[in-house]
Amino acid sequence: MGRNGCGVAVSAERQKRENKRRVLELLLDAVRLEATGVRRGASSRHLVLVSLVWPRPMIAERVAAKTVLLDAGAADWRAHGWTRRVCFKETVEGPLGVRVCVSRPLPDERVAELVRVVGAGVLKLAGGEAEDWPASGVAGALLGLPFAYLGKRLAAAGEAAGSLVAEGETDLDTNAWPGQEHRTFQIAMTAPAGVQFTRRARKKGAQSARRRTALAAGAANGVVHFSARVW
Repeated sequence: MGRNGCGVAVSAERQKRENKRRVLELLLDAVRLEATGVRRGASSRHLVLVSLVWPRPMIAERVAAKTVLLDAGAADWRAHGWTRRVCFKETVEGPLGVRVCVSRPLPDERVAELVRVVGAGVLKLAGGEAEDWPASGVAGALLGLPFAYLGKRLAAAGEAAGSLVAEGETDLDTNAWPGQEHRTFQIAMTAPAGVQFTRRARKKGAQSARRRTALAAGAANGVVHFSARVW
């Protein structure tokens, strides 16, 4: 027996009726960060992981990965096609969570390496090979792979958890959405370990580099925008 909002017992059968299985389509619309790990105004490439937390019973997590190029900390894909923006088209039931994190800035070859490493883990679980895993542009959806496992794969490639420049999460209740409704929402991001960048200068023919703090640990660090449809 569960309980409703008034504390009254609710039968398992009633809960099952209320938690109707539906399909959630989730699109990545835009990323806007205050600090990315490079000097203000510069471009940077990042790995973005989006996770559905407990989308339905027996499924603890679904994860998708995309590589994104941010210009002065921002990118907007709303003018782009569905294929480039889609993260999930997933069966869901009742309340669920959406979690998103953004890696530190990575050179193109590093992004390629990380995608191959993460992809190798996916294909290894499936009994395949990683030779043909996409290494640039928008990475494929890493459906069915737990978020924690992705973190371990990134750590194996030399990416510490503290290398994230932004993370955030929110709750969604698909029971409250009428059929075929289209919604937009945003997730407020924070810098879990702070954000630093390197400031380089040349003086008397010698180049120096100093690490500067752009944001302290736990500070607000922009928003990520999504579009969603449930039917």
